[in-house]
Amino acid sequence: MSRKVTNRRSWFPIVGFIVFLLFSVFLVIPMLWAMLTTFKTNVEFRTNMFGLPKHWEFSNYQTAIDNFKVQIQYGAGLRTVNLVGLLQNSFLYSIGGTFFFVACHYIVAYCTAKFPYKFSGFVYGFILTLMLVPISASQAATIDLLQTFGLYDNWPGFFFQRFGFTGMYFLILHESIKTTSREISEAAEIDGASNLRIMFSIVMPQMMGMLFTIFLITFIAQWNDYMFPLMYMPTHPTLAYGLYLYNNSGNNAIAASVPLRLSGCMIIFIPMLVIFMIFHDKMMGNLSYGGVKE
Repeated sequence: MSRKVTNRRSWFPIVGFIVFLLFSVFLVIPMLWAMLTTFKTNVEFRTNMFGLPKHWEFSNYQTAIDNFKVQIQYGAGLRTVNLVGLLQNSFLYSIGGTFFFVACHYIVAYCTAKFPYKFSGFVYGFILTLMLVPISASQAATIDLLQTFGLYDNWPGFFFQRFGFTGMYFLILHESIKTTSREISEAAEIDGASNLRIMFSIVMPQMMGMLFTIFLITFIAQWNDYMFPLMYMPTHPTLAYGLYLYNNSGNNAIAASVPLRLSGCMIIFIPMLVIFMIFHDKMMGNLSYGGVKE
């Protein structure tokens, strides 16, 4: 009987490998197809949809770059934000917003996990309740509140909005912080370390792997987000917002050309591909942290 159970279990890794291999293939092949398509003319795309390009049209990217711009209302007139401006806004939006987002989650998760008072339990239950509330129910009130305090459509207001801790990452950090070594924290406290010093110098290094992974995942989500800048930062467009307008600008040449539209998509995809290739070990590796476990 035990031999049969062992044989069955030995098949699980093989089946899992095959499933994930097929899943990876179905993800990679469309991406390679899209990248190769960007080097074709629209005429060649219609006659050679799945083959290699016969004549590599690198000018598609130049055309996409020239048309990758957003016109915004600036005072009494219009101002054009080109690709460089969109790229700057995207990095500021993604890196700055993600930093404040992860920092706020960590601080609140640490306080509620390491200081189990009644108020900590209230905060934990309050966050669980807010996760059940549809986000669309608060958008109009949020815009009105930001306009009242002069925080709408500016970077201070945007960073203020990133100080949120009502998501799934709070629960993940909360449970992980509870499993960090209490002995190390108590030893540091005996040596005279303050609670703030323990939080940043003792516990945070143990959580750095998980924090970095959450940072990368959130960064990618922010990079691809165009709805938030569209609603709360209309005069600070990002690359994702620029891609939205690029594919819906009404330009007949772009609308009728699949290679040109895919070239615009590659402009926003390539930075993420480079970041993923550099940090894929952090993202795909095990979420582990040092220290003595209880």
